[in-house]
Amino acid sequence: MRAASNRNKGLYIAIAGSLGLLILAAYKVPLFHNEVNGTIIGVSEFHNEAGSKLIAAVQLDTGAQVLASMPGDLPIRQDISARVNEERSLFGRKSYRIITYNE
Repeated sequence: MRAASNRNKGLYIAIAGSLGLLILAAYKVPLFHNEVNGTIIGVSEFHNEAGSKLIAAVQLDTGAQVLASMPGDLPIRQDISARVNEERSLFGRKSYRIITYNE
């Protein structure tokens, strides 16, 4: 009897943990993608323990200013139009990433 009770408690804990992980994944993982155009108004390099990362300030065609991560293989250029990938998670968390320059 006690073994069955402990087994059921373990099952409930495992189900609750799995649901918690699914909720965290739904918050972080981008599900919706949208490409927008904008102009790069500034570029900065961010250093941490893992290395360096390029971050660009982008003025979107919609009028909003956002910070977008930039791939390392793109040359650093300002005042040029770029295509930006807007990624949104299920709960509305947005992230931006520069795809290419528009010549």
